[in-house]
Amino acid sequence: QDARAFAASEGARLPTALEWAWAAVGSTGRSTPVGSLEAALASGANLAGPSSSIRALGTAPGDVNAFGLQDMTGNVAELTATLATIRGENGWLVMGGSYRASPAAALVTEATPVPGWEPQLGVGIRLVRGLEALKPAEDAVEPE
Repeated sequence: QDARAFAASEGARLPTALEWAWAAVGSTGRSTPVGSLEAALASGANLAGPSSSIRALGTAPGDVNAFGLQDMTGNVAELTATLATIRGENGWLVMGGSYRASPAAALVTEATPVPGWEPQLGVGIRLVRGLEALKPAEDAVEPE
């Protein structure tokens, strides 16, 4: 609920898992935001390793997808607004690779359900501002 409240305070929302996957790869058919799993490993994306820890956004120049979005392959996985049950586990779906997860988590087809009441290390949020966030304020003056 904290993530949703923060998103709302920013005039945004959390993406659904489907929206997250589209933002990650679009219609490219890629298995990760930067291509194959091998490409993800070669990209410098911040994926689990012996000295992995969270990094500042954009410190892996190879972890940029076709839309110019940074760090969708690694660094922190991202919470979505999709509630689901996978392999008997219920929770909000977390998408993308992380400094704490197996590199296979970078695959767009991978999602991990996490309970909403349980803070997770290595999980962050990416906000969505749709057309509804771009509507003019009610007191805005319309041009004539």
